[in-house]
Amino acid sequence: MRTLPNTARRWLLDNGYEDIAKQIDQVIEAWQDEGNGTRRNWWEVLAGHKDGKPSVIHGITFPVLLSARLRQGLPITRGCVRRSKKERIPPVRKQARWQSREQSDE
Repeated sequence: MRTLPNTARRWLLDNGYEDIAKQIDQVIEAWQDEGNGTRRNWWEVLAGHKDGKPSVIHGITFPVLLSARLRQGLPITRGCVRRSKKERIPPVRKQARWQSREQSDE
């Protein structure tokens, strides 16, 4: 599957989480087989629920990643996965449509 830069999937591949990237691929392929063009914020999925429980999508349980919780501004909970102490927390990138809205609010 093609991987774009600055995506959760690219970050996973760059940081040793190939197995989780493969889980994302499985969900996307299942959606495509069903004819769904659903997009998902995978950072939210990888951060788990607010209480720290893992997210389940299309029958696949995704682990809760420490970096994803920090990126989402959620507290670190028991059972968070971190495979390398060198992991950098990816920045939140604002999309162009939101930037124009924030400028008009000021």
